[in-house]
Amino acid sequence: AATTGATAEGNGAFKGKGPVLVIDNGGGYIRAGLSTSAAPAVIEPNCMAVTRGAGGASRVFGSQALDVPSCTLHRPTRRGLVLDLELQRNIWQAVLRKHLGLRSLSECSSVLVTDTPFTPAVMRRQLQEVFFEDFGFPEVCVVPAPPLALHCPGVRSMLDSDNPCCTLLNLGHSSCIAMPCVEFQPLRQAVRRLNVGGRVLTNLMLERLRLQHYDLSRNWLVVEDILSKTGEVSQNFDDDLRANFRRVDKRCYVLPDFNTVSRGYVERTPAEEKSPDGPTDELQRVVLTAERVAIPEALFSPGDHGITHMAGLPELVKRAIDAVGGEDAWRMNFGQVVLCGAMARFPGLQERLAAELRQLLPEHWPLKVLVEAEPELSVWRGAAALVAKADFR
Repeated sequence: AATTGATAEGNGAFKGKGPVLVIDNGGGYIRAGLSTSAAPAVIEPNCMAVTRGAGGASRVFGSQALDVPSCTLHRPTRRGLVLDLELQRNIWQAVLRKHLGLRSLSECSSVLVTDTPFTPAVMRRQLQEVFFEDFGFPEVCVVPAPPLALHCPGVRSMLDSDNPCCTLLNLGHSSCIAMPCVEFQPLRQAVRRLNVGGRVLTNLMLERLRLQHYDLSRNWLVVEDILSKTGEVSQNFDDDLRANFRRVDKRCYVLPDFNTVSRGYVERTPAEEKSPDGPTDELQRVVLTAERVAIPEALFSPGDHGITHMAGLPELVKRAIDAVGGEDAWRMNFGQVVLCGAMARFPGLQERLAAELRQLLPEHWPLKVLVEAEPELSVWRGAAALVAKADFR
């Protein structure tokens, strides 16, 4: 049995018994685990790293790329679409069996894997064939990822039970997608996309670090980690800019040396505060101030970073709601905005988006912006909750 576009309950996708392997196959990270678990057992970068040494080139997959001091990354996806299926299969093979093991995989008769909305049917069939033929699953379900977040128990607990409408805003690696939904089903004609996501922001941070600090172009995942741990959304970027970012707190990120420090981290007390003579060790540090808010600002003003002809997040949400059509009394129900995706963790993003949407939407429309504690897991947990329903099985 197989299905390629299931987002609704009761589609009869699976008939087998036992836990379902749920794979949220994002452009940036793979999150996978058994549907009976509270959280995914696998959270790994969706990439292969090629390193070069005295013994020649070698390949590593997933988080192993974080353990090498210099590498070239290769990703199977582009704009959320799996374009290199062979590479994607090898990554799945490496990370799933490493974490879940053959025994756990053999217990599953079914697998649910996500893809990006509007993936061509031929590409979905190719994904299915990998799990049918290479992994040996008798049942495969391929589902667009973002709407699954609305089935996450944490998200559903925040939604207004009297309002069947909401606007889902997925802040992903490749893009940000606004999807007006009715009873957890997206209105396809109203979906709007911004081609700015975690990948673009990380590249912007990389350029900034290259100019001001270090060239980390062969440590892309380290730059991604810097952004995720230090990034913040300014509530008034123009004011911060005029004040020369004096109100933005400094953050000191200690770079890994792959000897004593295998993973980078944010220093609680910067080295210059510990000792007036500066750091007493030989670790390299990056002190960030303006970058912390200037890079995430691309989500709200992409044109300021040379990304033209694209609206920021508030305008993206408004255009999606306007595309629903119909009377004002109908469209006003979509002011319930749900955030999902790793970038939804940026401090200040929820408040900034709510403030700017309030200015764009009619004042009599109810508005609230919702985000759970771990928005990067909303899709996976929603998928696990969905396949647990008897009518889905």
